[in-house]
Amino acid sequence: MPNPKHEHRCVMRWIRLSIAVVAVSIAACMSGRGPAVTQAKTGPASAMTAAYASADPGVIDRDATPRDPVALLEEALARCDRDVRDYECVFERRERIGGRLYPAQRMRVRYNDHPRTVHMVWLDNIDQVRQAWYAEGENLSAAGDEQVIIEPAGRLLRAVAGRIAIDAHGDLARRSSRFTIDQFGFRSTLERILDGIHRFEAGGVMRIDYAGTGRIDGRATHVIVRRLPYDGPDGPYPEAKLIVHLDRQTLMPVAVYCYADPGEQVLLASYVTTQVTTNTGWRSTSDGI
Repeated sequence: MPNPKHEHRCVMRWIRLSIAVVAVSIAACMSGRGPAVTQAKTGPASAMTAAYASADPGVIDRDATPRDPVALLEEALARCDRDVRDYECVFERRERIGGRLYPAQRMRVRYNDHPRTVHMVWLDNIDQVRQAWYAEGENLSAAGDEQVIIEPAGRLLRAVAGRIAIDAHGDLARRSSRFTIDQFGFRSTLERILDGIHRFEAGGVMRIDYAGTGRIDGRATHVIVRRLPYDGPDGPYPEAKLIVHLDRQTLMPVAVYCYADPGEQVLLASYVTTQVTTNTGWRSTSDGI
C-alpha cells in the first residue's frame, strides 16, 4: 500500500530539484545604455554567429584613422552616464562555463537604470527559464539579500510554482554565468573593461589597440582589442584576447568577444546586442512577468 508521507517527500524532493535546475539556468547578461537609436531587426542566426569566423571578428577596415582606445572607452562611459535612462533590445550570449561551451541564447531585454531593473524573456534555446526579473533593492529575502524572480519554462513546474525567487548573488547564480544579473548593462560592461585596463597596465603585461572599424548587425563600429597573458580560469587574467565593438554613432558596446588564446580558437564568451531602442520610458514591477 502506498505511503502518503513517502509520496509527499518524493514530490517535494522533485520540486526542490526542479527549482535548483531552473536556478542554475539563470545567467546574467551584458547589454546596453547609450543615446537613443533603433537598430535593424535580425533573425536567430545574427551577427554573433557570423562573427566567430575570422580573426578579430567583425573588423572590416584596419587602416581606419587611429583612435586612443582608452580615451574612446572613457568617452563611451561618459555618454552612458549622460544620455540614457532605459532601453529595450535583443541580447545574444554564448558562454563557456565549467569548461563547457554552451549553445547561444537570444532574449528580449528591458532595462531601467534608476532603480536598476532588468526583465529578460527567452526567445530561443529555452531550457528551464521562460523569463526573469530583477530590481535593485526589491524582492529581498528574509536575510536581506536581493533576489531574482523566475518564471519556469515547463508547464508542470509553472503549475506547481508559478514564480521562483533565488539569491541574485548566491552560488547557483554565480555558477550559472560569468556575471550576476546586477552586472547587466552597457555601463557595467564599460566599467569592467576600464577597471581591468587600469589594473593590468601597471604590470606591463597588457596590450590594448584600436584595431580599426567594423560592422555589427549592419552598423559601423570602432573595434578595440586587449591582449593579456591568460593561463587558465584560475589565473589572474580574465582572457587572452578581448574584442570590443563600440557603435560609431552612439559608442554603445554592441559586441564583446572573449578568447582563451590569441588565435581565437577557444571562445570563452560572446555577447551581442541588437535592435536597441533607448529612453522608452519603461518601468516595471515583478507583477509584469
